[in-house]
Amino acid sequence: DMWEQHPAGALSLDLTQAQAKDTQHHSPGGRAISSVPASPFSTLDAVTSNAVQAAVAGGSTSLSNGAASSSNGVAEEHDGLTAKRASEGRVAAAAEAARLAERKRAEEVPYLGPTVVPHHESSVRCVAHKFVPGSHRAHAYLGMESGDLVSVIEQEQRSGSSRAAEVETGFLGSHKVAITALLVYRETLISADRDGLIGLWDLRPDAPVALRCTLKSTSQINAIAVQSLSDILSSARSRFVCPSSSMLASCLPDALLFAGENDSSLSVWSLSSTKLQSEPDVLAEGHLVRRVDSYGATCALVSAGRILISASIGRFLCFWDTRRSSFETTLTLATGSQ
Repeated sequence: DMWEQHPAGALSLDLTQAQAKDTQHHSPGGRAISSVPASPFSTLDAVTSNAVQAAVAGGSTSLSNGAASSSNGVAEEHDGLTAKRASEGRVAAAAEAARLAERKRAEEVPYLGPTVVPHHESSVRCVAHKFVPGSHRAHAYLGMESGDLVSVIEQEQRSGSSRAAEVETGFLGSHKVAITALLVYRETLISADRDGLIGLWDLRPDAPVALRCTLKSTSQINAIAVQSLSDILSSARSRFVCPSSSMLASCLPDALLFAGENDSSLSVWSLSSTKLQSEPDVLAEGHLVRRVDSYGATCALVSAGRILISASIGRFLCFWDTRRSSFETTLTLATGSQ
């Protein structure tokens, strides 16, 4: 406002707008020292100084605002990265938990759940079961008072379903009298009845014949147990392995069957398969090896490695070493009760 542009191009100061004023300086005592007219350039300097200060202040404010904006952007970017990492961590944790749950589910023993088997005319005397490899299903077999053998097969169920397992029942075969003991060994179901008859049943779905062999004992059989030949001949240091193609394998039995009977005897049976590659786990024949005194009517048998444990009504608990040729008890305990 203090400068005018003349036609000649010269710059002149409009003194009418920038009137000089006297500036009076006083001493500490109040006496005037001098009075000089203010230069018109002093006003210009003041305006310029104020403008520079305003510009500097504005620039500082802009820089501060820019720095604050930059800081906010960095903070927002950091927060976004943290949130992304947290989300990825939650996804990874959920995937790991699902994997562990699936592994745990695969290792868990199949459970039929609160499934009600359809009513049969006879009561159940004994039960045997096996788990289907590679699935979470179980097959159960019921020995009935009437002598019937009933199969209970769990159907495939969708993963994560909370519904009770659906089962399918079927008729496998029958004895003439009540079935008193059942046991599953690989693909063979071994049954025993009140008359001392032992049956070997083929459990394969495509088996042409269900009943493969029958063995006859002398009295009612109360309990049965099976030991594989490899368990009997193995030691603490080495595992017995017999190649299926060897001459020894064709001569040796596949397992030993122990039957605890009501006449205070314990019978030992040699069981063999057909030695066919198509039927490696199906027992198809057997014969009696020996019979020993079990110190009372046997009511329970447990096989653990090469050790057989029998419990009798005569109040004795007997431990048998099945590797001994004499097949005598290694320990007999008087339990004081049945």
